[in-house]
Amino acid sequence: MATFDVQVLSLLSTSDDAKAPAFEAVGLIDGTSFTARTILWGPKGAKEPIFKVVEGEQVAQSLSTSSFTRGQRIAIARKCKLVRLGKEELGSVEADGETKDSKKS
Repeated sequence: MATFDVQVLSLLSTSDDAKAPAFEAVGLIDGTSFTARTILWGPKGAKEPIFKVVEGEQVAQSLSTSSFTRGQRIAIARKCKLVRLGKEELGSVEADGETKDSKKS
């Protein structure tokens, strides 16, 4: 499995509506900047916010026209979710959950 260095530099709540939470994240993946926003996804009555990479004005652009690979997009979404849930902090932690320091030991 490929490992990407994903850094979420900021995470902001963009909605005050508890039934429709929305977030925007800005960060870097292997030195390339990205912006990700949430969309609500899931069955009616149990929708959850999931992160999608924003390119230009489009959220969830198709892979054929995206400048990010599928793996990069998955790593960005995973990292943003972990930061949103408070399981990881803003900063330099790789997408697989290992810190750069833990790989040295």
